[in-house]
Amino acid sequence: MKGSGKGMRTTPVSIVESFFRTELRPENLPRFRELGWDQWIEFAKHYRATMETDLLPALAAHAGHGSANLYLEQRLRQDAGAALEREYGSTPLLGGRAIPGPQDVAPVVGTRLLGPLAKHLLWADRVVIPDNFYYSFDRLAEPIDVSLNDPNMSAYMHKTVDAIVDWLAILTELRPLITSGALVFMPAFLAPSFPYSGNSPVITTYRDKLQLRPGPDQAHASSRATRPLMGQDLRDALKDVERRTRDGELGPSKVYFNEEEVMGAWLNARILGLDAMLPTEEMAAYAARLYFDDGPDAGDVTGGLLSMAGLPLGDRESLSVEDLVSMRKNDRVFNEVKRVVAGCKEYVETLPIDTTQRQLTRECKEYFNDELQGGGLLSKVRILEETGPSILFRIAVGVAFLNAAPIVGLLAGAVLTPKVVRDLEAFFDPRRKAIARVQALL
Repeated sequence: MKGSGKGMRTTPVSIVESFFRTELRPENLPRFRELGWDQWIEFAKHYRATMETDLLPALAAHAGHGSANLYLEQRLRQDAGAALEREYGSTPLLGGRAIPGPQDVAPVVGTRLLGPLAKHLLWADRVVIPDNFYYSFDRLAEPIDVSLNDPNMSAYMHKTVDAIVDWLAILTELRPLITSGALVFMPAFLAPSFPYSGNSPVITTYRDKLQLRPGPDQAHASSRATRPLMGQDLRDALKDVERRTRDGELGPSKVYFNEEEVMGAWLNARILGLDAMLPTEEMAAYAARLYFDDGPDAGDVTGGLLSMAGLPLGDRESLSVEDLVSMRKNDRVFNEVKRVVAGCKEYVETLPIDTTQRQLTRECKEYFNDELQGGGLLSKVRILEETGPSILFRIAVGVAFLNAAPIVGLLAGAVLTPKVVRDLEAFFDPRRKAIARVQALL
């Protein structure tokens, strides 16, 4: 999988499997509970050492020109968790809850675990997230004295091993996305600014290049809002905005966040050759104004974690891990999926803010129909409305296949579900495959 990754050699899955010489499969999980504490301590040290030496080179090798590589900053994971609670509910993959709960390790919960990442994986080549798996046992990688006679240490080790094994169940569920490089776990210590944020002395050279496009905040903070701020002017403006926001001078509509943290996240992303993904709309809007002094139009993508939430492309049951992997496994098909999903997102963003979810679904259906009709791919598109909780809409189609006349009659009026799309995949060209697959999620 190009774009989505032809396979990452350094992943939580690969490290676990190589260290324990056991493939991560459901039937193999019980044996991990039988391992001794000394083995887990050695594993923790091995995991950290492997990530330190191998992950960033592996990630750089998979980055390509024009690809979208989203990066969620570890230091903002608490903000991400708060945003997720409002929209999706919590998940150990994102936010501050690194210890999985019983609901996170039940069978077939992959897409629910991904939360908003599922829709991002319809258009992003890869998504880099904080390594909450490592965070659940990172203390074991440090010098530690494990005494069987210490009840506190014994309780901690039991709790930690339970968390690791629960995480292994999650990694097993998400295995194809992880091993392909679509979903990348990055420990906090690999961030260029670690252990600080935007004010880190380690990234001073990059910060000195940083500029800020004019915007509403700057208009309040500086009378020189007609040109970008940089250097000390930028730092002074940020402090003034933070003070005015804290004191309520900028009005109740202003949502407070730490500009230094957002700046650090943006800088870390750019230094790593990735694209910053911020937890909230306000953070994303601010980060989108940042740029290096190589020009305001220098290519980078800045987005929000919940920016895809409004797109009615599948829900937590209809958009499965299997669907994501299937759409990403062919380069040409996935490139078309990215194109139509990105186009639909841009179109939806032009609609009135009071557009209902039902109207959004109808608009998306019409957008995809226009894509198909414009290419002469479908002779007839018929939308069937359903009220089921899993899939809001399915699409019935009559497909005009060139040189495939015998099957046209069989397909006419058939309900196009993800399964039917997979069954018919051999008869579609990449563009047909892509649009049909995305349509089947409506």
